[in-house]
Amino acid sequence: MTDLLKDQVILVTGASSGIGAETARQLAKHGAFVIINYLKNHEQAKKVEEDCNQTTHGGGWCIAADMTDAAAVKQMVEDIQLEFGKLDGIVFNAAFSYKFDAQNRPYPWHIDWDEYAKAQKQIVAPLHALLNLTLEMLTKKEDSRVVVVSSNLVKRPIVTYHTYNVGKAALEAYGRNMANELGRMGVRVNTVVPGMVYPTKATAETKEETKELVLAQTPLGRLAKAEDVADAVLFFLSPYSSFLTGQSLYVDGGLTNQ
Repeated sequence: MTDLLKDQVILVTGASSGIGAETARQLAKHGAFVIINYLKNHEQAKKVEEDCNQTTHGGGWCIAADMTDAAAVKQMVEDIQLEFGKLDGIVFNAAFSYKFDAQNRPYPWHIDWDEYAKAQKQIVAPLHALLNLTLEMLTKKEDSRVVVVSSNLVKRPIVTYHTYNVGKAALEAYGRNMANELGRMGVRVNTVVPGMVYPTKATAETKEETKELVLAQTPLGRLAKAEDVADAVLFFLSPYSSFLTGQSLYVDGGLTNQ
């Protein structure tokens, strides 16, 4: 592996499993010291930490914090500041628990507006709080990076999970605005937009008919893997994307082009 991220400290939220865990491993392989944020599953997070620490130049440190709890996020950031004194990048991957069930999803006429507001509070507000708390560390260097993980359901709602999709749309809008705001401060903000990633905890119970629906419309003929998304995140964190900000990279095998 290369040393693309050697000596860099990168926080990955929601990193005990799925996309977050694979991203943490990938970044460590390329030399980063990865802060592995997780909510509850300490055992899984420790396994990711061990995997990161077994790499040649990278490393890992797991730290529990509920990203929807402002006090917990503040404490996590203070711990990072105390332990490392810097932060080179953030991968905002943590997402609120959502059941992807195409057959039993709620229809909009059964959803109170409060549910939309709740979804945005759980999806966007944590990033807002995290950036406010880490801005001083991020702007200490010339090229800090933030990568936001969204969903291709925003652009192509092949299944209309209304509150989730609208929440992710707000997250993308927030990221683009922050890219414009922070660019001259030396911070790049880009978005990785996966399609259905299988298998993950969120998609483990996805019915075959739903997977077949997605596959039938995907030019590359398979579902995304966590590794595919991790590679896209690595690109945005690497020097190869040094003149990119406010961009969205779709990792869905061409589905959104159809």
